[in-house]
Amino acid sequence: MEAPKPGGASLPLGTASSGDLAFAVFLLLTICSIAWLGRLIYIEGKRKKEASQKTPAPAQALAQAAVPRSAQADQPNLLRRALAAFTFTFSFTRAARAARPARPANSTAKPTAAKQTPLPARRGNPTPTDIAFLALLALVLVSVVWVGGLIYKEGLKNEVSKQNAHKWTTWFTEASAKRFEADYDLADCAGGPRDKASPALWGKCLAALTADDGPLALLRNPFTKKLPALAAKCDPGNKSLAGALVIEKLVPTPPGSPQPIAASPMVESDPIDQKMQLRVSYCDMGAFPGKPAETEF
Repeated sequence: MEAPKPGGASLPLGTASSGDLAFAVFLLLTICSIAWLGRLIYIEGKRKKEASQKTPAPAQALAQAAVPRSAQADQPNLLRRALAAFTFTFSFTRAARAARPARPANSTAKPTAAKQTPLPARRGNPTPTDIAFLALLALVLVSVVWVGGLIYKEGLKNEVSKQNAHKWTTWFTEASAKRFEADYDLADCAGGPRDKASPALWGKCLAALTADDGPLALLRNPFTKKLPALAAKCDPGNKSLAGALVIEKLVPTPPGSPQPIAASPMVESDPIDQKMQLRVSYCDMGAFPGKPAETEF
């Protein structure tokens, strides 16, 4: 089992992970895109407003002449307002028809079209604002998918670390009922009385568990792609502990003590010839301790 090196790839507290950097980039792109889209919307609205103000003078005069006084006044009665709107529409339509030149009956020439103010954009064609909005939408969708993929990968690594701790806990529980038998397969982890020349120690058992043919040799730390290291505790200030395991022995304290159980990390010189209470936990991607599990060994 590999132990984390104090002088290894330790990062200071507050160092951002890849998920944090991805979210910051996504947030920056979103803010820039919204600002750019807002500027385009403002320019487009200003252009439309200027175009609507350039109405021909004869048309304005005709529209003002066709508006009855009843429609200009502020009538509190809803029925009067509706009647005024209908009268205005009917009068404006008649005035427009009267102002249109009559077409000769036998003439094949086409009437001259009245000069009209060009519309800001033809109906059916996307405006620059529409294109900017679609581009922004596509950018946001791509960013969301990208950030979601990174978050999923980081969460999957935490889940693999949790499964590693669960497999260690399961092995301790299963071995607890068999390791005191005389014909136990893994002799270095067997319990019971031993000779003083070859005591049952945790260091020997750990080496047998993580050997090439050991029961836990196939476990891998998803962050380092190596065997999960055993750490004394999870420290968020040391990012190299991500994916590490913490195995502690639980020893009852004397009566009257503030805490009924004292927890301390397992070391290689700890004897394992007797029954033991252990607590197994893991360090997540931020080197924070995960949910521990207690078992008997």
